[in-house]
Amino acid sequence: MARVMQLMSPTNPRKQAKLKSEPTIANVDKDRLQVNPHKLFNRLCDKKLAEYLDKDALVLVRKAYAFANDAYHGHVRNKGEHFIIHPIHVATVLAELKLDENSICAAILYDVFDRGNVTHEDVSTSLNQDIAVLVDGISKINSLNFSTREQAEAENIRKMLMAMAKDIRVIIIKLGQRLHTMRTLDDLEDEKQRRVSLQTLEIFAPLANRLGLHHWNTEFQELCFKNIYPKRYNALVDAIKERDGNRSAKVRKMSADIQKSLDESGIYAHVTGRRKSPYSIYKKMVSKKRTFDQLNDLYAFRVLVDNVDDCYRALGVIHNHYKPIPGRFVDYIAIPKANGYQSLHTVVFGPFGDNIEVQIRTEGMHRAAEAGVAAHWLYKVDNSPRANESVNLSRQWLIDLLDPNSHSSNPTEFLEHLKTDLYVNQVYVFTPEGDIKKLPRGATALDFAYAVHTGVGSKSESAIINSQPALLSTELNNGDHVQIVTNKKAMPLLAWLNFAITGRARSQIRAFLNTQSSESALKIGKKLFKQELRNHGFSKKAVSDEKKQTLLSSLKIDEWSDLLIEIGRGNRIASLVLKQLFSEGEFAGVKPKKERKEKSAVIIKGTEGLVVNYSRCCFPVPGDWIVGVVTGGSGLVIHRRRCANFASMQLQADKSVPLQWGENIEKEFPVKLRVFVRNQRNMFAKVATSIAEQGCNILDVETAESTEQFQPIEIVLAVKNRVQLAQVIKSLRLDKDVQRVQRQRG
Repeated sequence: MARVMQLMSPTNPRKQAKLKSEPTIANVDKDRLQVNPHKLFNRLCDKKLAEYLDKDALVLVRKAYAFANDAYHGHVRNKGEHFIIHPIHVATVLAELKLDENSICAAILYDVFDRGNVTHEDVSTSLNQDIAVLVDGISKINSLNFSTREQAEAENIRKMLMAMAKDIRVIIIKLGQRLHTMRTLDDLEDEKQRRVSLQTLEIFAPLANRLGLHHWNTEFQELCFKNIYPKRYNALVDAIKERDGNRSAKVRKMSADIQKSLDESGIYAHVTGRRKSPYSIYKKMVSKKRTFDQLNDLYAFRVLVDNVDDCYRALGVIHNHYKPIPGRFVDYIAIPKANGYQSLHTVVFGPFGDNIEVQIRTEGMHRAAEAGVAAHWLYKVDNSPRANESVNLSRQWLIDLLDPNSHSSNPTEFLEHLKTDLYVNQVYVFTPEGDIKKLPRGATALDFAYAVHTGVGSKSESAIINSQPALLSTELNNGDHVQIVTNKKAMPLLAWLNFAITGRARSQIRAFLNTQSSESALKIGKKLFKQELRNHGFSKKAVSDEKKQTLLSSLKIDEWSDLLIEIGRGNRIASLVLKQLFSEGEFAGVKPKKERKEKSAVIIKGTEGLVVNYSRCCFPVPGDWIVGVVTGGSGLVIHRRRCANFASMQLQADKSVPLQWGENIEKEFPVKLRVFVRNQRNMFAKVATSIAEQGCNILDVETAESTEQFQPIEIVLAVKNRVQLAQVIKSLRLDKDVQRVQRQRG
């Protein structure tokens, strides 16, 4: 951990030496079984809390510790560590944000309801009601019994955010818990380390970023990167260290040049230079497909000034001094980010041929950027509307996200919407009145309509973008002026889910489709099922009461009419229900009354008229044993029967059905191979030649760093069927420099 933090925030050698000599909590943490909880707590009070809490607040914290110590008595963690040590560490993490005394107490007490014979009233009486409410909010984020781990994790995250909507300190405490967990992840097995790190990288890191806790987000990313890709992390850290020696002098010189230019212009400013984090560098390498040596924008500068006017004056001075890169300026002061973050960002051409990012902000903006929503408690003296802007924006985002009328009851679907909102790369568009709407990149006119108002979205007919008529599916760009044309008779359609991307729009569309009258849905369901029977040559009499009851029992549905209603609402596909109702033998013995002439070969039998997608986790090709899974928003997804991901879906048997390939298929299909080749030059050329000789095209290639004798190459190639794939694999295995060839299994 110390090494990661050193990489992120380099300090001078004297300060480093001083830090190494002090007995920090991180040093003691190496042998946590010998840590004395009382000494650890006293260090927290004396070295952290005493800096900003008064005597009465410290008395309350000590009282909470004594209460927790009694409640946790006899409880230990997995490897025999005192249970209370983890809460003390979490409180220490929160103390770095200078969070209020009630939050510190709640962090120490977070698990007393489960591990101690303690009630809400006990905490309220012994300490205070605010602490009891915070502990209650944290304790409600517990695991529930769900059919899959994914659903359990999704529901836990939703409960966490619901508690956060009531008091945003709940999520700050929860994020602090996860941060300390990530710092001590070495105790867990490798597979669990990777799973926890992946969840942290997908949810907790962007959530911290969304709440303005940028330094926590950075540390989350670094720790996850280190656990998920340890070889890549170590190689990149070594490369950064090697380059730092050559660049540090340049950074100092440019900092001095910027400072001098601002001083001469009469602008009081503080300029600092920093290197970007290893994870952000890695992301840039991946996105731009460049090696480390090809990157030239590893450093950024921050300019802190007194007021907003000076921000823009400083921008002008820097642009006069260094040539700005076109299209790389963003004004987050005039239009703050969704979490209230404000700053001017520009990229200029540096004096040594590097692209240099410069951020310009006031001291107040910087405090909000560093502490995020926690700044609300740290800087209570400023009661201006702008001081509370980040808190209000974050809370409003949560209210919109968690509105029971605008999200699905399905926890997995909720998680999908959450990720859409977290990984937001925004575009800014204008309403006819000149108001600005922030939407995720890729948003359409329909997403804009729902962002204006649910009623506008539901009655949308078309759009006018920059005075030109446009479809609702038109993707929006920065600066577009958008007007929605409505129609009283219009209503949400199932097809809208194909191009609506925001959680709000998709949830509202699904909510409408799910609340259509049962009578109307029943009529549609009967019609669709009857049509499917006729297409496959079955009569009504073939659907016996016994068959109906057997299917209903397996699907856990009470009445046949309820199943037809689900078909009518689009929750189930009629053709799949028919396949579940009859055996393959019964299908084989019946011919359709009307033979339909196909213009081309059917790729998957029985999927005519359905939206079919092929899984990218296992890459099925003709000849594979396949199965279809109904997925919300994706139609019928085809998996290989032995796909590891499909194995985890088997508990939802009502949404899957065995399928067969059609005949005379001419289409080519992607498939991924992992080829382990000798670590020497020209090996990829040999592999590519061998693949080309079998008549296949290479679609994508990725190589992984390795110091072993054999290194892996991941290749996505196009094949017609399983036979051609077998020929490719056989050809590769004949090469003496190829150790083994594996096909991706999901």
